[in-house]
Order: sequence, then structure tokens, then C-alpha cells
Amino acid sequence: MMPLADDNIEQLIEAFSSDDLMNLSEDLLNIAIELTLQDDFDLSMTGSIAKSNDLLAIIPKIIASRLSKADLYSRKFLALDYEDLAFAGYSLEELRGIRKLLEDVIALFEKRSFSESHLLYRDVFEELKDSIEVDLELYRRALNNVNDAYKIQSRHVMNAAIDVYKRVNAMNFEHLLHEKLFVLEEQQRHLNNAIELLESKDFQDKYSEQLSGLRTTLIVVLEAISTQTINADVSKKRALSLDNILYHTRNNSEEYILRVLRRFAHISKDRKLSGYLLPEEIAARYKSSYIKHNRVLLSVISNPLHVRQADLLILTNEVLKNLSSALNVKLTFVETCRLCQEVLRESGETFEQTSPPEQRRQLLARIIDVLRILETYPTNSEYLETLQGKGYEAALVLLQSMQAAQSLAMANLLRQYQVYTARRLFALRISRLCMYISAHTPRQLSRLASERVLTLCRDLVRYKYDSLRPSSVYLEAMFDLDEYKDPVLMKLEKTLQILQGKIPIELDDSTAVVQERITLTPSFSQLVIDCFALKVQELDKVVEPLTSSYDMRPSELQAHIDSSRERIHYFLAQHQQENQLVVTTYEEDQETFTPA
Repeated sequence: MMPLADDNIEQLIEAFSSDDLMNLSEDLLNIAIELTLQDDFDLSMTGSIAKSNDLLAIIPKIIASRLSKADLYSRKFLALDYEDLAFAGYSLEELRGIRKLLEDVIALFEKRSFSESHLLYRDVFEELKDSIEVDLELYRRALNNVNDAYKIQSRHVMNAAIDVYKRVNAMNFEHLLHEKLFVLEEQQRHLNNAIELLESKDFQDKYSEQLSGLRTTLIVVLEAISTQTINADVSKKRALSLDNILYHTRNNSEEYILRVLRRFAHISKDRKLSGYLLPEEIAARYKSSYIKHNRVLLSVISNPLHVRQADLLILTNEVLKNLSSALNVKLTFVETCRLCQEVLRESGETFEQTSPPEQRRQLLARIIDVLRILETYPTNSEYLETLQGKGYEAALVLLQSMQAAQSLAMANLLRQYQVYTARRLFALRISRLCMYISAHTPRQLSRLASERVLTLCRDLVRYKYDSLRPSSVYLEAMFDLDEYKDPVLMKLEKTLQILQGKIPIELDDSTAVVQERITLTPSFSQLVIDCFALKVQELDKVVEPLTSSYDMRPSELQAHIDSSRERIHYFLAQHQQENQLVVTTYEEDQETFTPA
């Protein structure tokens, strides 16, 4: 059928206000207009009648078309048992349309029963009675089935959306970005369906709180889609995501702007600003795609035409400047990484011969500046940790080439490098400890160690957690310390309560407990000792820079340098060995528990 164009709709409205139809009852007039506009009625079918504006002849055709559809759907739904309604195959939007169709037809015929004397009603139904047999009881029963199918489909839509809600809210945004784009789009579809359902007149007053929660989750998913596509050739998807965010935040746009600003500024609930994240911190903490996404997002949602609060606009402008500067810092990271690779590739006498002293001093200063940023704002980034390691190695090569092998600068750089390698090893060991605890029940743990040892485990897991996350890409692929931390701490608390007699221990087979104690205790004890020793010997110390002093003899300076080199070599070798142990154990577990 030819869809109704705007001028045809206007033609219909004008025609229905003509003098010839003024005697038509208001109810029939409204229904006729509504049905005409809903059913894509083909004006070409009416021929010269439509052109002459004698639309009385169109009304029977409109009603006939409506009755034909109602008859078709009523027979379909009457043929379905209640159990089959779940598989009717109609979306909520389609079911709402079918329900409206049946309700309109029933209403039309119920109006007719009270208006038999009206000339126009009689003419309309006289023309239709020979071609269409109307059974209102059949329509009412079909309408009941449509309503049942709508309820079933509504439950299905809400269950799917609730599953997405739970999954998204159990993940931090960084992990959500690792989801495949098609998964995010599927989550968006489920949430959209549920929001559309709750916004309908059936639920909009009853579930306002749930609607708000789902809408907040949808915005998170939309932001993840926008972030993932910020650098890709899918600008339409990104633009659509931003448009959807604007739509779903339309009723509380200022609060949403503040929520975005709080990612990069310290703003209290009463809108008091206590400071901004520096561009260096933003660059170290966030990926480039996320920084770009927020820059574009803030530019879109803080349009001065819609936001009248001057304080919000000022805050937004400052954050936007910091985001732009952070991207420049990101570029500095990339360029510095390339330069470090060149230094390490040309290390030794070759580099010393090919690079002028001034160039080496400038390069060293640049690397030291980047290392300062990465040490000040440690983060869970494989790329930045690799850059940090290369930065230390390249800086050592540069100092060596500048005849500074026994200088204070060399000693202080080695001391910082030592802390860096110790922190990486400690993070790996804490990861192993969490994996070990997660693999055992509180009952088993209560047999493995004393209250004092398990309390130490709890403190180790809590220790400087934000800056001590696993750095191995392979390790992160199979183990997520963010997900382990809270469950591990809860399990340790429960185990401590068992040991303190606050929770009764379950009865177990004593033989199994003895065997379990023999096989598990040594490795667990050694791991706790290794973690604790590394923390006390390396990480609890405040590394103060060495300063020039008449009391420090060259031999003492050399002792500092030799000690740091030895410890760095040990930590790097131990990290490689223990990381391989974790990888091997994981692969063996996968083979053990994977069905043949």
C-alpha cells in the first residue's frame, strides 16, 4: 500500500470538517480519523470519490479494513492455548497495536448498538453487513488472549533486562569496555524494551524506581558503546548512542552533567568544587578512547542553549581543557615509549657515539618526567607498566652513557626501579593468594591456618590495593582481582568467625580433613610468608632520595647501586618464574575440568 503522505493526511482532516460530515457523531468522526491515519489507508483506492472530498464513502472502507485485520488476529490468538502464548512471536509494540485494534473495533460496534437510529451509522453498517460477519464475543475472547500474551512477553522482557542490569552493575566500566560490541548492543536492546514497557500507561506510575534504575544502566551501556566506537569507522552508532543518552537524561540533564564532571573533578553533593584531576592523572588513569568519549559527551550534553547554570558551564569548560591536555600527555607516553625502544635498541657504545650529550640529557629529562607521572599515579594498565619498565631501563642506559654510572642520580633511579619491580612481584603474589583462597571453602581455610595467619592474609589483600593489581595480560585474561577482592575478604571474615567460635563449623569426614591438611598447608604457608616478607622488606619502606653528603663515601654509594641492581634482577626473575607457574597451573586446571 502507498503510505499516507502529509498532504493526504491534511486533506483527510480538512475533508472530515466539511459541511457534509458535520452531522456525523463526534465518536464516529474521531474513530474514523484515527483508523484512517493508523492503517496506511491507500487513497488511490477511493478514486474520484476522495478527490471530490465525499469521504462518506471512505468510512465503510476504513472500517472494513479494520474489521478484516481484527478478524485475522482474533482467529490467530483464539487458536493459541495459554502455554502457547509465550511463543506467539509478537513484540510488545505489536501486541499493543493488536490490543488497540481489537479494543477500537469492539468500541465501534458497542457505540452502534446505542445509535441504531442515526442515519449515518445505519448507512455504514448496512453496506458492511453482507461482506463481514462480526462476532463481538469472539473479539473479546481474543482480546483476553492478547492481554495474556502481553503479560507473558512483559515478564520475558523484564527478566532479560534485569539480567542485563545485574551483569552491568556487577562490572566496573573498564571491564564493560572489554565486552564485544554486539553484546553491548544486545544489552541496549533488552534495556530499551524494558524501559519502553515501564513507560507505557500500564506500568509508568507503579514502577518509577525500577524505571530509573534501568535507565541509568542503559546510559552506562550507551557510554560503553560510544567509547568503543570513538576511534572506529562507525560514527552513526556513536552519534545514535549520544542522542539516546540525551533522550534518557532529558528530565535530569544537570544531574547527569554533574555525574560526568565528577569523574574528573572533586565536587560535593552541594556542588562545592574542591579540585580537578590533573591532566597527568587523567592520562594515567584512563584510556584514550574513554577520555575522547567524555570530551565529546560533555560537549554535547552541556550545550549553553539548554544549560543555563553558569557554574556548570564553568566547571565543564575546565574539565574539557583538562581532557584535551590529558590527550596530549597520552601522546607524550606514545612518543616516549618509541624513544625508549630506540635507546634500548642502540644501547651501549653505539648509542653514545650517535647521540650528542645535549640530546641525551633532554631525552633523559623527558623519560624521568614520564616516570614521575607513572609513579605518582600507578594504574592497572599493561601498556603503561611496559612503558614504565622500558623507561627505567632506557634511563639507566642514558645515565651510563653520560659517565654517571656512580652518581647519585643513578643510585636514586635504581632505588625507584627496585620499588617498581617489587610492587609488580607483590601484585602477582597477592593475585595467587586470592586465587588460592577463592578455591577453598571457609571450613577448609579454617583447617589450614590459625586466626593470626588468616588475619595477616586479610591485611595483605587490603594493602595498597588500588596500586597493586596484576600486570600480566595473560593473568588478567583468566583472573580479575577486582572481582576476587570483596568475595575473598568476605570468605576470610567468615573463616575468622569460625575460628573465633561465632559460626559453628560443619561436620566433616576427619580423614578427608587430614589428607587436605597434608597436601595444602605447605604451599599456602609459603605463599603467605613470601607476600609478607616482600611487603615488609620492600614496600613498607619510605624511599627517600639520596642526597649529596660529605659523610657518604664513594664505596657507600656503590653499595647502594650494587644492592639495587641485585634486588631488581631477583625480582624480575622471580616475577617471570611465578607468573609462568600461575599460567601453567591455570592451563592444567582447564584441561582437568574441560570435558573430553
